Amino acid sequence: MKRINREILSIAVPSIITNITTPLLALMDVVIVGHMGSAGYIAAIAVGGTIFNMLYWLFAFLRMGSSGLTAQANGANNKNSCDLVLARGLLVTFAASVIMLLCRNIILTFANGILEVKSDIGMIVGEYFSILIWGAPAYLGTFVLTGWFLGLKNAKAPMWVSFIINLSNIAISLFLVFVLGLKVKGVACGTLSAQWIGFIVGISIAFLKYHPEFPSLNSLVNPQN
Repeated sequence: MKRINREILSIAVPSIITNITTPLLALMDVVIVGHMGSAGYIAAIAVGGTIFNMLYWLFAFLRMGSSGLTAQANGANNKNSCDLVLARGLLVTFAASVIMLLCRNIILTFANGILEVKSDIGMIVGEYFSILIWGAPAYLGTFVLTGWFLGLKNAKAPMWVSFIINLSNIAISLFLVFVLGLKVKGVACGTLSAQWIGFIVGISIAFLKYHPEFPSLNSLVNPQN
């Protein structure tokens, strides 16, 4: 019984910590721009964060789906199926990211209209969004990796990735904003860099610890596999 409790806690506690630290990425952007001396910057970052939250929420299934399918395959000791889940998740991430990047102007215009953003704030939102949208592959890829790790009963990897993302975001954004004076562009570039750093760390952990072997494209799109 004690062993079971330890196994549950080893997954639950890091997952709780990860969920607590995840919102800090957007919160730190607001905190940093709060020292720029204009409420317009805060409003723009808040609007930009809302747009990305709505956009990425549509792909929350990547994390939950990867977690469930990986856990099922892992329980059956089927490494090939585990690898297939990761590969398919990253393939969906790539496809979704390409669509978002191609439609980024349409998405921004639509979101500004829905949120009734004023023109002066809209210009700042545009700067923030046009930079940070390039983090879509990394952000969604981290969704997939997080679910995949959890399916393998490894909740510590997502926790450390989350820590690295937040620490990188703070350090890089502070440097770009207050040392180089890039203002909103600095905040966006800092967050963008942190997202890619987190994804690179996550995929590195996956390959170094689990050595996944990606199947052929035919196997990826074959529903019978």
